[in-house]
Amino acid sequence: MRSNLSIPARLSLFISSYLPLLFIFYLQNLKTNIYLAVFFLILGILATCGIVCIIQFIDSTSPLKEKIAKVQRKDTEVIAYIFTYIFPFLQLNFSDPINLLSLGIFFVILGIIYINSSMICINPTLNLIGYHLYEIENPEGYTHTLLTRNKRVLRNSELNVVKIGDDIMVVKEE
Repeated sequence: MRSNLSIPARLSLFISSYLPLLFIFYLQNLKTNIYLAVFFLILGILATCGIVCIIQFIDSTSPLKEKIAKVQRKDTEVIAYIFTYIFPFLQLNFSDPINLLSLGIFFVILGIIYINSSMICINPTLNLIGYHLYEIENPEGYTHTLLTRNKRVLRNSELNVVKIGDDIMVVKEE
C-alpha cells in the first residue's frame, strides 16, 4: 500500500529533514554567494511550510484506535541519519560547480529513496519540534513506525493515531 501523504508532502518531509543543514549552508554562503544563500533560505522556508501543512493534515484527520502489544524507542535512528548524511557536506566548496552538481545529484537520489520508503519519519526536524520515534507491534503482530510527542509509549495501551504512510502512524493529540 502506498503512503497516504502526497508526493509534495513526502518531498517536504525529505527537505525538512535537512533544515539544520540548509540553515548551515545559508550561513556559509551569506557572504560569498548571496543567491545561493537565498536559495537555501527559501528551500528551508518552503520545507517549514510543508511541515506545518502536514501537522494540519494530521489535526484534521479522524484518528484510528491502535493497541500496542510491543514498543521500542527508535530516536537513535535520527542521530544516525544526521551523522551519515549531513556532516560530509559541512565543508563543501560551493564555488565549485562540480561540487554543487554532485550535491544536487546526491540529494535527488536520496530524495527518491526517502520519498519511496518508510524513511519519512526519520527526520531531525520532527525530533527538534518534539516528536519521538518508536517501533510498535499491535496484538495481531503487525509492526508500525510511530511518531508521537509523548516521551513514553506503554505496552498494552491504546492510542489515537493517524496513518500517514505505509505502516507509519502519528499519535493524534487530544
